[in-house]
Amino acid sequence: MLPLLIAVVVAAAQLLAAGVAHELAGHAAENGAIALADGEDPADAVREALPGWARDRVRVRVRGRRVQVHLTPVTPFPGLGEALATESRADAGPAAGRPAAAPGPPSANEFGAPTEATRDDPGATRGSR
Repeated sequence: MLPLLIAVVVAAAQLLAAGVAHELAGHAAENGAIALADGEDPADAVREALPGWARDRVRVRVRGRRVQVHLTPVTPFPGLGEALATESRADAGPAAGRPAAAPGPPSANEFGAPTEATRDDPGATRGSR
């Protein structure tokens, strides 16, 4: 019974490590996108957002205004870390001085019904309250 218990504990620990890596990758990608928007090096910002054990297990890719972070969790088994690896992306938004695209009027609410301005509030749309 003891080997089965050990296997369950190790599997649970690996899943927890993968979950932690996923959360850390998300926060690091956001940190990199903020740095990119501020004109700083996003790869340095990603590494600064990670704890020491994760800094040598991360790959950062910047494409345009997007930061992609690939993080491999800690594992005692060769090859399992890459199988449990996670990826997260964050967008730095439009470049400075470049206006964001204006959103068009909504064509339907979440139920698929057409939306239109009401007489009481011309800026509001029907079905969106």
